[in-house]
This record gives sequence, structure tokens and C-alpha cells, in this order.
Amino acid sequence: MAAPAARERAGWMDTLRGAAILLVILWHAPSVLRIHGFDVPGVLILLNETFAPYRMPVLMVLSGLLLQRSLNKPLGGYLLGKLRRILWPLLVWGMLNYALGDQETPVWSKVNWTTPYLWFLLYILLFYLVAPFLRPLPRWVPVLAPWVVSQLPGLTQDERRFMFLAGFFFLGALVAARDDLLQRVLAARATWLLALPVVAFSLLFVLLGPWRYYGVLAPFSVAGVLLAVKVARLPSVERLTGPLRFVGRHSIVYYCTHFPLLLALVWLAGRLALPATPAAALGVLVCLALGTLVARASTSPPVAWLFVAPWPQRSRAHLEAVDVPALRPGPGPAPSTAALTAVSAVALTGLLAVGIRFM
Repeated sequence: MAAPAARERAGWMDTLRGAAILLVILWHAPSVLRIHGFDVPGVLILLNETFAPYRMPVLMVLSGLLLQRSLNKPLGGYLLGKLRRILWPLLVWGMLNYALGDQETPVWSKVNWTTPYLWFLLYILLFYLVAPFLRPLPRWVPVLAPWVVSQLPGLTQDERRFMFLAGFFFLGALVAARDDLLQRVLAARATWLLALPVVAFSLLFVLLGPWRYYGVLAPFSVAGVLLAVKVARLPSVERLTGPLRFVGRHSIVYYCTHFPLLLALVWLAGRLALPATPAAALGVLVCLALGTLVARASTSPPVAWLFVAPWPQRSRAHLEAVDVPALRPGPGPAPSTAALTAVSAVALTGLLAVGIRFM
């Protein structure tokens, strides 16, 4: 009976991930045009802003939900998987976007990796890399600590964003560990009442904000994520969201390809003197259509190599077997609790320091 439950869980996760990716494309299509001087109607921006408190938190929570399953692997396999599936596309598509840009700064400059759209891959790479060292800490610590730090005065929006979304990544890991609690919350009819604060906050965010990436406002985003999960798990929604699940299963493809396609659209719209609204609509359609073609081709080389690093099978097997038992609970003598807690505290402090110093 476990298999159907696993399929159901993957189904709603893919639905949510696909919806979040679609919202990202819908946001970038008009905003990229506006950045390049097009007169974008304000209503397009406002409509997109209503989803701003929930788009990226949903993606982060979904990534965090998969953390424990990854951590169950030997450390070598865990790290190799993240390097092949996150670092590799970050480098490949980062270099491509740099080549398509104005190249005013050196390729290694921070601005090339933290401000374009690929910052999301950089963030989850860092979160995954530090996660094995945080296991001795109570699960709520890496959730609340970044949200508290996001409230510090003097932080830039990018620094707050790193902290804010770190909390949601580790919230996903916390929720995965307390699946029984999640099930009870989602089963309660009262959960539908979350729509009231979610809608109210979205309206205030658009009309009086935006207030981006402040930890004190995280509960509103948490409410939105819970409501989205409840909707995605409805049988009627599952029957109607096959295309969204496809996008969700191939989210890395759509995420990596959509921005270069939109940059090409900016050039085309300028040459054809297209108004912003039809240009944005065309951009969304092109991103979805070409993204789908690439997604279907990405199951085998050479297209697959754009998203997953090729690696010799024999070498991969050796690396995946490397483990550090001290970082994984199991049989055998337990390391000093104090030592592990100290290492975890240093790792968490390092993650927060990276967010403040380099993001």
C-alpha cells in the first residue's frame, strides 16, 4: 500500500512545482520587457505581485521536503548528486547567460551569479551542502534562525532573500519529518480559513508594499504554502493538472531555458516594434512550447548534459560509496553530542555569514 501513497505525494508535489514554475515565467515575461525599456501595463506587474509572497517559498519548501531522502544516502552519493544536478546546470546556464549579456563585469563577479534568475540554483546548492552538518540541531533552528537574521537592519534585499528562503527550505525538511502533523492540518476543514489571511495579505502586499523577504511576515507565506498544498491534493485538481505535473517533473528544464528565451524575445520584440502585452504573452507561450520540446529531449544525451553532468559509471559508484558515519545516525559508537552540536552551530553560522557577506 506504500506505493500508491508515494505516487500521490509525488503527484501533488509535481503539480505545485509546475504551478510555481509557471508563475515564475509569468512574472519574468513582463518584468524582463520592462527592464529593457518596454512600456509594460502596471496591471501585469500588479497581478504578478499578488503571487510574490508564495512563488519562491513553494519551490523552497518542495526542495526541502526531499532533503531527508537525499540525506539517507552515503555522503559521497549525496554530494555527487547535488554537484551533478544543481552545480552543473548552474555553471552551464550561468555561462550561457553571461555570454548573452553585456559582459560588463568579469565572469566570476558576484553579480553574475546572485542577481540573474539562476540565484535559485545557487541558494539550494548552498542549503543542500550545509544540510548534512545541521542534523544534530533541533529541526526548527535552521528554520527560525535565518528568519530572525532577515530582520537585521542594514541588509540588502538580496541578503534578506537568502535568509528568508533558507527558512523555507529547512521548513520543508521539518514538515517532511512531521508528516503526521501535516496530514492532520491538511485534513482539517478549518485549513480553508487560511484563504482569508492569504488573500488579505496579497492585497496589502500589492497596494501598500511590497515588503520583500522579512522573516516577521513569513507566517503569511507559510499559510499560502499550506493552502496551495491542500488545493493541489484535491482529486479534482489532480485530474486536471497533467500538464502542470509534466512541467513540475521537468522543472529544471523550464527554469533554465525560460530566461534566455525571454532575452531573445526582447530582441525580437524590439525589431518588430511589438507592444509589451502581446510580447509578454508570446514570451510565455514560447517558453512553455520550447521548454516542453527540450524537456522531452532531455531524457537522453546530449540534451541531458545541459542539465545533469555526465559522469563515468564506475567512478560514480566509487564516489557514491564514500560516507562519513558521524554525520548520519545509525549503529555504532555515537560521536560526542557536544562536538556535533558545535559543528552544526558553526555550519549554520557559516551559512548565515555567507548570506550576509556574499549574497
